[in-house]
Amino acid sequence: MKKNHINHREIIPNVIEATHRWKQIISQNNITLSAEEKERINKSFETLQEILKTSHKAIYGVNTGFGALWNKRIKPDELEELQYNLLRSHAAGTGEPLPDDIVKGVIYLKIKNFTKGFSAVSMETVKRLIFFYENNIIPYVPSEGSLGASGDLAPLAHLSLSLIGEGKIKINDKWIPTGEFYSQWGLEPIALNPKEGLALINGTQVSQAILAKGLWEAYRLWTIAHLIAIVSMKAFHCRYDHFDPALDKATNHRTRILSAHIIRKFWGEQTEPFAVQDPYSFRCVPHVMGAVADAMEFASSILLREMESVSDNPLLIDGNLWSGGHFHAEPLLIAADSVRRSLERIAQVSERRQWHLLSGNRGLPPFLAIKPGLHSGLMIPHYNSTYQLAKLTQLVNPITGNQAFTSAGQEDHVSYAPLSANRLLKAIDSIYDVLTWELVIATRAIMLANKGHTLHPELNEQLVKPIIDKFPELADSEIVPSDIFYPAKQILIALSRNSDNTWGLQ
Repeated sequence: MKKNHINHREIIPNVIEATHRWKQIISQNNITLSAEEKERINKSFETLQEILKTSHKAIYGVNTGFGALWNKRIKPDELEELQYNLLRSHAAGTGEPLPDDIVKGVIYLKIKNFTKGFSAVSMETVKRLIFFYENNIIPYVPSEGSLGASGDLAPLAHLSLSLIGEGKIKINDKWIPTGEFYSQWGLEPIALNPKEGLALINGTQVSQAILAKGLWEAYRLWTIAHLIAIVSMKAFHCRYDHFDPALDKATNHRTRILSAHIIRKFWGEQTEPFAVQDPYSFRCVPHVMGAVADAMEFASSILLREMESVSDNPLLIDGNLWSGGHFHAEPLLIAADSVRRSLERIAQVSERRQWHLLSGNRGLPPFLAIKPGLHSGLMIPHYNSTYQLAKLTQLVNPITGNQAFTSAGQEDHVSYAPLSANRLLKAIDSIYDVLTWELVIATRAIMLANKGHTLHPELNEQLVKPIIDKFPELADSEIVPSDIFYPAKQILIALSRNSDNTWGLQ
């Protein structure tokens, strides 16, 4: 690492790889199968057809029922019907549809799962998935109902209905029946072969996609939280030397060093500090944020391994069918639970900094009111932040404490990975609310303390000045807090989305 530059990829390589991969998955519109991938897909499919011609053995989900109905044999002339029945019966999802980018990510990950050559699906099925991906055709996939074991059954069943001409799809931001879409485009539904329905709905791709988006959002949240903390530090007359490079020599936590580096990079002008030591919520930002980065790195490493694994069942390996449990998304649950819980700490230290800025200390008026008593200043925005902390306590509670006993006991331990990953996205949105209030409070404190000139020029131009330009009265008059909250949150999220380019941190 150069003295004045620290590359994030050197310290949190899995976070950077996972976020870059997700960005690529949702932004590209082309998938080209290699000759080797095509060969693997075709060989796997042909091998299963040969096995069905020459063997009368029971093969789970191919010539048997599913779950606790594994002991029910299916007649040879009913094997295709079995697969259609599977998709229809398992499409039991509820709730709002998954966002378009997540559904597109699921389609991509399902295709990549099949290219490994263990799933015995036809090339026709893979090509139809590629067609959907490349043309931004979004099947209707409800967000709730998957247990994340036996795969993400319900949401993947809804997605797969579109392949057989059922359900509905979104194209050009409009929902239409899939059958109507096929007629318009001159397409025929795919014909399901033995095992294909099962291969389509067994898998952890929904859990993977939601977690991938969550980690992408988490990394950007982590980045922007540093910058808001710096604004608060400047407003509170904090010490620069809490983050001096000399302290890096005494720690083996590289993520802590990375966090301190970000603070130094965007500190701006050094001024006379108020105290010998600042409160922990200011002084220990690298220690908290570094630990959060460790959790993100851990979760990202698990996600990347799962993305490269095959997660349907049974699997065709070396010419033989093996029934296992690779569809069990326990690793993704542990990853999502871990990063979700750690992100809460960002909100906690943000709320503490807000408390200090409103405390009437270090030359700032109580609650940053223009006329304390007559005016309440920004007293109540802090209430909202504490509300969000209470809300976060529920959102970040680990899912690992829950358990289900499904399919008459055959599926007696499930992961709930998609539930945990979905809660990660909700938690991130709540943390953005807390950070938005900190930015509003810190911006007013900067203006009242006349410290704007001490900010790093880029930090001031991109983060603080847009709020001041939109709400110049923030400096010398009372405001309705909710009027400024939503524009400020939009500024914050827009900057976080573009953090790679705006801040040049990677």
